[in-house]
Amino acid sequence: MAAITGAVVAAAAVFLPAWALVLLTIPILERTRQHPWLQAALRGVNPAVIGVIAVALLKMVPVAMPDPPRAALAVVTVLVMLRWSISPPLLIFAGAVLGLALGR
Repeated sequence: MAAITGAVVAAAAVFLPAWALVLLTIPILERTRQHPWLQAALRGVNPAVIGVIAVALLKMVPVAMPDPPRAALAVVTVLVMLRWSISPPLLIFAGAVLGLALGR
């Protein structure tokens, strides 16, 4: 909604809480990682997390890839990530530049 500023605020709102939660829980998880009950809980949570991510991805596809050029850009990006060890932030930046170029 607010161009680059809105994108930065939205990205921070999405990623900062999860990042903070991970940082806060790492010491606790390290101490309790060997407990059988925690291992069982994590085995149960993993498929749920994968499902939530898959649903979120499927809901974003029509917005993120509204036309064939942007869909091709997404496919090429995934192929590049799988083939070469290119830094994800670099790919995100390159995708943003190409996406802006496609939008004009």
